This record gives sequence, C-alpha cells and structure tokens, in this order.
Amino acid sequence: MKLSESINKICHQTPGEPAIHPFIRECVRYAMGYLKYKVSCGYRISENGESNDTELESIAVDAIADLFERNESGEYIQLRQFFRGLDPSVQNDRELEIHLRRLVISKTQQALYQIFRNRDPETAKIIRNIKLAAGPDKVCSIVRTPLRDVIWFREQKTESLNDLKIADPLMIESIRSQLFALFCASDTIPVLMEKTLRILEDRTGPAIGLVFEDMVSIIREYRKVFKGTHFHSAHTEIDAVDAHFMQDELRETIQKIHRLLIRKIDSKYVSRDKFTPEIAEGLKFALKKISEDMLEGQELMSHLEYIRMALPSIGKQEYDSQIRTRFEYLVKLLKKQIQETMLANSEK
Repeated sequence: MKLSESINKICHQTPGEPAIHPFIRECVRYAMGYLKYKVSCGYRISENGESNDTELESIAVDAIADLFERNESGEYIQLRQFFRGLDPSVQNDRELEIHLRRLVISKTQQALYQIFRNRDPETAKIIRNIKLAAGPDKVCSIVRTPLRDVIWFREQKTESLNDLKIADPLMIESIRSQLFALFCASDTIPVLMEKTLRILEDRTGPAIGLVFEDMVSIIREYRKVFKGTHFHSAHTEIDAVDAHFMQDELRETIQKIHRLLIRKIDSKYVSRDKFTPEIAEGLKFALKKISEDMLEGQELMSHLEYIRMALPSIGKQEYDSQIRTRFEYLVKLLKKQIQETMLANSEK
C-alpha cells in the first residue's frame, strides 16, 4: 500500500490497526533507524550498554505508541492533527515520507530523553541547562554535525565553524583542571560556561569546540565536588574535627527536611487521595534513601530505581503517569534544601 493511501485512510476514515500495518511497520523502521544512529554515535540506550535489535524495536514501539492513540470514534487523533494541513492526494510519497520521518524522529527523541532522565536525572538536568545556556545571544552555540554535537563559544575568533578544532582528551583534561582551580560551590551552569570561555580565550591557535558529551562530563564532575562529603572549596581547608561536626549538623538538617516532606506527602497527597498510603510510604522511603546517598556523596540512581526499592511492582508506565511529576517536585525540594545547607556549611 502506498504511503499516501495509508495517510488518506488515517485522515479521512477510521481504519483498524490491521488495515494500516504496513504504515505502522514503516514508522517503527524510522524509529529504529534513528535509535541505531544514536547507538553508533556512542549513546548508551539500553541499561547494560549493549543494544540488540529486539530491545531497540521494543523502545521504538513504545516511543511512537502515542501516535496511534484513538478517540471514542476510532480516529487517530495525533496523526490526523499532524497531517491536517497536508493533502495526501497532491503530495508524492517521497514528500510525505519526509514529513512522517520528521514526526517519528521527534517522538523518538522525546522518548530517549525520558529514558535518560529516568535513568540519570542529574545528567538530564545538566544537559537541559547547557542547552538553555546556548543560543543566538548567549555565550555559546551548539553546532550539530552528522556524528556529534559541538559547543562553540562565540567570543572565540573564527572565520568559519569548519575551522573549529575539536578538543582532544589532553586538552579536555587541561580545561577540567583549570576550571576546577576556579571552583566555587555556588556556580550555576551558565557561570561555568562563562568560565570555560575565559579559559579557551587564553589559548592561542584556532578556535576550540567542545564535544557536547565532554562538556556534560566536566560539569557533572565539577558539581560532584559541591556534593562531596569533604565540604571544601578551592580556597578553604577544613580539618577533620570541623568536618565531623559539619557532617553531624547536616545530618540533623536532612532529618528535619525529611520530616517536613513526610508531612507534605500526608497533607497534600494522601489526604486528597492523590496517592494511596502504600505509595506514599514508598515515596517517603525513596526520599530518605536519596538524602542518605547525597550525604555520603554516593552516585545517585534514577528516581524510578529508588521508588522500586520500596515498591518493586511499580512499572514504568504507572510511574510516568501517576508518580513521576509529583515525586520529582519533592526530590527537587529535598536537593535544594540539602545543597543550600552544604553551601552554608562550606562558607563557615
């Protein structure tokens, strides 16, 4: 069946899924192609790092499932809305394929972002903030190439972006060392990008571009220093006795924060039937584990993994639809209070 015929059926009729199976298979093929491309660029899509076709197909199907959502009349809501401005009868299959591929890839990108966010919320936050720090009137831009995204710092002089020299591992280590020498616990990501620009400006030779993933890695490491258990900055040293008392003080503060969040869960969510008592207890346990891991300077797991420690039967779909938004809000409050306390302690 031609693509134009499938789209025409979707837009003007109410075909069942068997009638548009070729169309669905084509969408899955586009999504899988994009996932394989991301794997070839070094993205770790599966949990164990080894993505086979079966797993990629499962992710692809989940990613585009929303496209085939139907209303009570059997109409494909999202597909009709997308193709509403297009007349399949006057466009050839090649043009329609370009539009469809764009839609499928967009959906797959959203699904990948959600996967990475659930698996590693801290890195997802760093990625989002780097993208917010980039733009036409900002300190840097993100240059997209076929194989990788590169961060270009605007104030570096270059006649063409093609002249950018990509920072090699030795240069990245040098940038990391200089950035850490300027350590300040209160630095935001835009401030870190400004500091990186200053470091690059002091270099002679061609303009330097940083691979996006390398910048993420540097900032992630930098922020770990802020969360570490030594409570130090580049300009202050705290002896072991002081550190011990600060650790105890922080532990007491965390316990107070945790008690406040418990009351919030009970009053705001349980009493209003937003969560069952069982789920509420699971959230309280997860928040306690997150605060303990932050206190000990441990690598944080995904939010879903913490929830499953207390509620092993919770599936991803149930987590996304019923728990994720509210739990992320609670975690955000927890982290903000802990980080403010750690910052205050480090300045004493």
